[in-house]
Amino acid sequence: MIYAASGAVLQAKDVRFSASFYEKLSGKKAVFLPPDSKEPKEAYVPFGLGFVRLVEKQGKCALGSCGVVLLVDDMYATLEALRQAGISCGQPQMGLGGSIRAGIRDNEGRPVELLQIIPGSVEASLWLSTSAKRT
Repeated sequence: MIYAASGAVLQAKDVRFSASFYEKLSGKKAVFLPPDSKEPKEAYVPFGLGFVRLVEKQGKCALGSCGVVLLVDDMYATLEALRQAGISCGQPQMGLGGSIRAGIRDNEGRPVELLQIIPGSVEASLWLSTSAKRT
């Protein structure tokens, strides 16, 4: 089930340029995907107890490209429970960072991303780097 809100997903015209702003705010370096790309498609900036995820702008705010991110422990069980509660759910997909993502919309149509962090993924390393601050 859902166990935490991890941060925000924001669209960016220039992912590297936008990340520089959030790096200044957080004092942490961004992780870019694909790694070593001159024009990355995504960036994660550790921020507070979670992270800000920046994604390349693709027009209209679509599922997984802006909104809130909620962490789940078991994507498939969570999606089944949400469907049983009458909530329409997108299909789970493996993200560039190596974790499982799926999208839903809230009751006003805003996108909500569900994220199951997989051990060894980019998200896992970011989440672990901020988890020490929680204890």
